[in-house]
Amino acid sequence: MQTSAPRWHRLTTEQTASALDTDSGRGLSDQAARQRLAEYGENRLAETAPRPPGSGSWISSRPYWCWCCCLPPGWPGPSAI
Repeated sequence: MQTSAPRWHRLTTEQTASALDTDSGRGLSDQAARQRLAEYGENRLAETAPRPPGSGSWISSRPYWCWCCCLPPGWPGPSAI
């Protein structure tokens, strides 16, 4: 799949600044910054609702050691798996 987006990680600082129509030493002018703010909005990540407890997988919601630390003496531990 081919895209037309630049491969930002391969560009130099000057190439990136040029592609974004800015100067790497001075940044945007006040007018350009106001224009981009009006056009694109604030530079923020979308807010997400917190995940309720227990909504993840069993492994992500409990420590790895919880099952093996509660075994009675003499029972095989994780090395027996």
